[in-house]
Amino acid sequence: MLSNTKTKAEFVTELAHLERMPLGANALLSQAGFTVEDAIGDRWLHLPEWSTLLAYMYRRFGPPNFFGSPDVDFAGKWIVTTPLHDIFVVVAPSPDHGYEQIQFFVSKERFQKLSVAEVAEDFLPKAGELFVSLLEDLERGVKTPRGVINSHGHTENKRNDLPPAAHACRAFPTKLIADDRFVKQLCPAIHALGDGDFVEGQKRAVANLTEGVWNQARGAWRGVREMMVMLARKSDLPVLCAKIDVSMNRAQNLQKSLLGIQEMSAIRDARALDSFREHCAGVTYEDVKQAIRYMNGVGLRARSVNPLDLLRTAEYQDKCEGCLLDLLAENPLDDSQYPPTEVWGSGVYLCDQMGAYFRGIGRADIGSWILTSRDNVPSSDETNEKASDVGREVVCQALLAAFYREGETPVVSIPGSPSAVNSAMNELIKSSPQI
Repeated sequence: MLSNTKTKAEFVTELAHLERMPLGANALLSQAGFTVEDAIGDRWLHLPEWSTLLAYMYRRFGPPNFFGSPDVDFAGKWIVTTPLHDIFVVVAPSPDHGYEQIQFFVSKERFQKLSVAEVAEDFLPKAGELFVSLLEDLERGVKTPRGVINSHGHTENKRNDLPPAAHACRAFPTKLIADDRFVKQLCPAIHALGDGDFVEGQKRAVANLTEGVWNQARGAWRGVREMMVMLARKSDLPVLCAKIDVSMNRAQNLQKSLLGIQEMSAIRDARALDSFREHCAGVTYEDVKQAIRYMNGVGLRARSVNPLDLLRTAEYQDKCEGCLLDLLAENPLDDSQYPPTEVWGSGVYLCDQMGAYFRGIGRADIGSWILTSRDNVPSSDETNEKASDVGREVVCQALLAAFYREGETPVVSIPGSPSAVNSAMNELIKSSPQI
């Protein structure tokens, strides 16, 4: 009997990942004296149009996972799963092939085990059910830039809408896709590397390439290797440290230093800044990029931060805070003139609001300094961000650190639009003591 059936509610069709092509069920049916038409009856009349089916299969599953002869196949084939683990369906959209656009395939093991009686009593009715199950599954919506489609085209039914396929070919260089000469060289080489087994050849090729990257990383200068450690996930540290000859104690110190500099956005910490500056000494942006390339090459994920950007902003924040404290030391504020802690808007508006506040209470020196510092923050060598966009965040943190005394917790966002925030600020300025 056919077993391992998933319930209809649980079943979602997926691409089948097979090491070998399954066997067509036509032969299985013919052995028992049946045809595909006997299995699916008039259900094939409910097939989608081939063109909308083709577009849907590409959008949902990505490129076909099986290609036959261009003389036979119109656009390749998608081998997909069914609720039965060893029966598959091949979807091959074509303007010429009616019900043959969807065909049943069976694993070699199942093909050999099924008797004629089982085909007649079990497989034949099951095939009809699987066909209906697949058609229903292909009605699941897939998101597109202009709405949702299913195998019949655009649909208003957004239930069970799925994301589009994130296929591996997105990582392929365009030249590799446009010119297949390299692939035609590569595939026979991989086949030979696996002694005739393509899957084994893939494993050996990846292992050889990865080991080559490890060797290059191991020979890189200390700054590159320590950037790799700093950017690595904690769970990857044991393998990474062993491969590139960095001690675990050193790795933990590097990651602790990175955490310390990230926390400087809330608390000024000269020791953390000095430690991080020491760890980044001599490192260039090219070193950071090289560290990330090595990590990608060995399959490790790097953190989405750039240590040098963190260092530049932390140094500027420290400088801003020091300048503010110098201004306040030369001409102190009365307690009543300190900015309140409860009415500030989000970070985007904080500099403008605080500049307006200080100009409103007669401290144009502080107000002007805030806006000048915001616009003069050093921009990253690696981004096209405007200095003022970066500066808002950097100077905002320096403002909060300088103006709020120990034990106070400023609230830097309130409900409402920027105009509502500005209205609150205007009322605050009006009620503030004038100098």
